Amino acid sequence: MGLLLAPLGVFGITESITTLEGFPVSANFYISSMVIAAIISGIIYGAIYSLFYESIPGEPLRKGVYWGLIVWVIKDISAGMFMVSFGASFLALTFIITGLPMWIVFGVILGAIYERISSQGL
Repeated sequence: MGLLLAPLGVFGITESITTLEGFPVSANFYISSMVIAAIISGIIYGAIYSLFYESIPGEPLRKGVYWGLIVWVIKDISAGMFMVSFGASFLALTFIITGLPMWIVFGVILGAIYERISSQGL
């Protein structure tokens, strides 16, 4: 874990993420919380995708890409604008730029999994 957080030490980020309301928080706790949050949000976005699957145009993988773009615009662009309103423009730009490929890959994987599950009738 130390290697994962080492680059952040240059910017003083490890000190800020390992302190919550003035109380020390383990970096392992922080990272495991983020992993759990990512899994839960992935399940939620996947469930919402299944509701809109028929209305998204294209082949299954293309539907996944479109879904990734939709989630990116709704989630990351709006969060980036919120960050800019607090003066965190570099963080917002980083969030938006790194979010785009992440959500496209998520959409492609989701489209492939959903196609396989729906073709088997599960």
